[in-house]
Amino acid sequence: RRRPSGRWILGCVIALLGECALIALRAGGGGAQPTLGGDLLVLVSALLVAAGYVAGARLAQTGYSSLATTLWGVALAAMVSAIIMAATVARGGWPSAGWLSWSAVLYLATVTTILGYVGWYWALAKGGIARVSTIQFFQPVSGLVLAALLLGERFTLPLVAASAVILLGVWTAQRR
Repeated sequence: RRRPSGRWILGCVIALLGECALIALRAGGGGAQPTLGGDLLVLVSALLVAAGYVAGARLAQTGYSSLATTLWGVALAAMVSAIIMAATVARGGWPSAGWLSWSAVLYLATVTTILGYVGWYWALAKGGIARVSTIQFFQPVSGLVLAALLLGERFTLPLVAASAVILLGVWTAQRR
């Protein structure tokens, strides 16, 4: 097994610093203010998903199919979601939402989650964890771009600078 190069580690550190800056510089708009609890929940989620990506990629590299890996992950996520949903319903009743909202949830569960993760684990198995995993750093940047395009959010100079640091980090990690 090959160890990551110093350039890859440097690129990931640069991109991670950009991610931290992006989080620290966010405006907290939309009526919701950032909280330490929310930030810690995101951190724990990031650590768990990273562990899942590594485990899934290693399974796929040993011949375990990306579909089987994804289905195991979906089954686990469904169990955790069912527990959270049961606790939510027990505490506050069934959430009221229209057909459009439930359709969006169904779309997110099937298309973006199941199909997306089949492709993701396939890419991890074919391209390697170190090479493909750095693509995850693009998520907050793409989220900013989508928020600007779809929701009319405004870019600020600090957010653009943090995004540029993320892109620099990914570019550094991807260079051979």
